[in-house]
Parts: sequence; C-alpha cells; structure tokens
Amino acid sequence: MKNVIERLLNLLAFLLTSGRPVTADEIRETVAGYDRENDVAFHRMFERDKDLLRSMGIPLGMTFTDAWEVEQGYVVPPQDYELADPGLTDEERAALWLAAQIVRLGGQPTGADAMFKLGGAPMTAAGEPLAADLGLSADDLGTIFSAVAEHRILTFEYR
Repeated sequence: MKNVIERLLNLLAFLLTSGRPVTADEIRETVAGYDRENDVAFHRMFERDKDLLRSMGIPLGMTFTDAWEVEQGYVVPPQDYELADPGLTDEERAALWLAAQIVRLGGQPTGADAMFKLGGAPMTAAGEPLAADLGLSADDLGTIFSAVAEHRILTFEYR
C-alpha cells in the first residue's frame, strides 16, 4: 500500500508541476514506481492509478499535446485542483498554520499540505516556515487524545 500511495503522490506532483499535458510514455519515464514495469503491467497499473485519483476527486483530464491533435496527454489543471481562496487575513492564515503544525507524528507536520493549498506557509523573520515541533510520537498523540476525551488532566514538562 505504501508504494501505491507514494506512486500516486509522485504522479500527482508531476502532473501539477509539469505545466503542460504529459503523455503516458513521459509519465512512465519520469514518475518513480512506473519505470520498472513492462508495457502491459505499466498500462494496468497506470489505469488503476488514474481511477484512484479520479475517485479521490482529483480532476485528471486528457487533452491534445500538439496543434495537430495527434497525441494526447494527461493534465491536472491547478485551478481545478487548488482550493478556492477563502479570504483569510494574514493573521488568520498564520493562526491556522500554527495550529496545523502543532500536531506532528514522528517529527513530520501533518497539516502542511492543506495549509499550502490555503496560500502557503507564513515565514519567520529568518525566512523559514513557522513551525512548532512538540516532539510527539504517534503513541503520545493517542495518549493525549484519550486524556482529552476522558476529561483527564495532562501534565508535561517545558524545556
């Protein structure tokens, strides 16, 4: 399952950043996870992946790659994929970014992708994205959620 998710993310990132329709052959040559498959296996895998992306609401489309309309390519139009601007102020965006960064599993932020869709990361004076790593593991998060759900008192040390 990890390989499928990684391949789907690689495919989506490639389609979003290519800036033009890309052919199945270009995808096979460029996107990690497709390059080691024979023709039949690649096409089966690629068809499944396209269906998965579409089932997740990703607007994967096809269009011609040239003026002669000979070859078709795949595209995810950024304007159809990105969230509409909800009209957040800079302060509201910064507050949401900080809230999304508070929860980290294994040292990785969990809300970064959503926040980038809402306009990117607010920067500190040093030019780095604003983040607060609480050093939580997945086990810690489970303990915290249980304590909150059961209205128990939580204590922790400040370093």
